[in-house]
Amino acid sequence: MKIVCKKNELARGMQTVQNVVSSKSTLPILSHILLEAEKENKLKLCATDLEVGIRTFVNTEIIESGAVTLPGRMISDIVKEAPGDMVEILTEEKSKVVVNSGKSCYRIMGLPGEEFPKLPELGSEKSFKITCEMMKEIIRRNLFAISKDEARYALNGILIQLEKGEIIAVATDGRRLSILRKDVPSVEKMDRELILPSKAVSEVNKIMENVGGEVEISIGENEVAFHAGDVMIAARLLKGDFPDYDKVIPKTYNTRLTLEREKFLSCMRRVSLVTSEKSNVVRLSLGNGKMVLSASTPELGEATEDMDISYDGEDEILAFNPSYIMDFLRNETCGEIYVDIINSVSPIVLRSVGDESYLYVTMPIKI
Repeated sequence: MKIVCKKNELARGMQTVQNVVSSKSTLPILSHILLEAEKENKLKLCATDLEVGIRTFVNTEIIESGAVTLPGRMISDIVKEAPGDMVEILTEEKSKVVVNSGKSCYRIMGLPGEEFPKLPELGSEKSFKITCEMMKEIIRRNLFAISKDEARYALNGILIQLEKGEIIAVATDGRRLSILRKDVPSVEKMDRELILPSKAVSEVNKIMENVGGEVEISIGENEVAFHAGDVMIAARLLKGDFPDYDKVIPKTYNTRLTLEREKFLSCMRRVSLVTSEKSNVVRLSLGNGKMVLSASTPELGEATEDMDISYDGEDEILAFNPSYIMDFLRNETCGEIYVDIINSVSPIVLRSVGDESYLYVTMPIKI
């Protein structure tokens, strides 16, 4: 293999795939990136940890076709630091690789390209398309609620339900839950439920920042693939039983608050400055047309802040993990939100005013 590529093009491609390069695997090749010089002057770059794989293409002058794998972090750093505008890569015997750029020359030991694991190729017979903007919204409004507890395997991702022309996306860690519903005519004839792993979701989110138009989602028996622009991300689906989320969503409320989102976020952030890992609680006291936010930690001190509000219902005193409230507030873009309360021990519902497609449920802390 012998190729010549613009440094910036190659660096962009390396950056796209290197996040899934494994650094702890017992299989050495999983710490490598596959470089495969194909026809039409396209260099294919692939990386995988066997759970998530990424493939992209960069424009390249192919002098001699071929394939080789190179240590992912090393080749990415070499390309990033290359002194010239162009990078030349050529293979010698036994997967030895020479990398030239400007006055720099590297000789690197690679591995044969044919040993690299194949990424799944999913057909279009079970696929649908949505806009990249919708994909970003699904991720933005659910990613923060995914469980990080590896023991709760089925909760380490986003549940996607496709039914009756609608996508339902749900995430929960057992203490909070987010749910987004979107009408998507292209899934009218699909009836499928799958759990997207959080790592794949995070990688798709990064890709979505740099592409527009549509993303095609192909679903296999145990895998899913996302195609956007010149990038494909494939991932194994999570197995397990996702909880019946509908049972935990309150269907009524006794008190509804209408709050300015930014103002509420600022107040919550300031009061939470005196919380700690051991005492991570902010109290909300409703009464006399205002809400008092307060926090107290013996080793740090205490804070209170008043917030004039509009609400309909009973006076209440509730307590929350402030992060669970702020995560929701940071990821919304609206001016005002509703907070629906039954009592001090029941789940509350937060939603954006004027948007019925999304809601967020979290449990208060008993005081």
